[in-house]
Amino acid sequence: MYDHIETDSDLGILIALETGARLGEFAGITVDDIDFKKNTINISKSYSVTVQKLTETKNTQSHRIISITEQFAKLLHDNSDYLPLYSHYYNRQFSRRLKDILDIPHLKFHDLRHSHASFLFLLIMFPNA
Repeated sequence: MYDHIETDSDLGILIALETGARLGEFAGITVDDIDFKKNTINISKSYSVTVQKLTETKNTQSHRIISITEQFAKLLHDNSDYLPLYSHYYNRQFSRRLKDILDIPHLKFHDLRHSHASFLFLLIMFPNA
């Protein structure tokens, strides 16, 4: 994915994989939410398709600062013209692109959160692998 960001959906999929953010959370990320010096993303809002505006996150525990790699921060900086993703967003766009890329039936976009959690678990269990 790092070498193939061709659309705003590609960037959204990569953000979801790298951060575990919910769809509305990463759709609401702006350049101001990214600290390129500290390599972090501040998740403090969410884009609601229902009301078509930025809203609060799902709950107060969802407010968080996520550490990202320098490589990912550079990719976000280089593709910052796509942000915020909600300005390009339409219903099911990210899910359709994900299915086009992976060709896995019955895959839901939210499943990327589980993939991210599994990846973090493996990093904790096998830090030297």
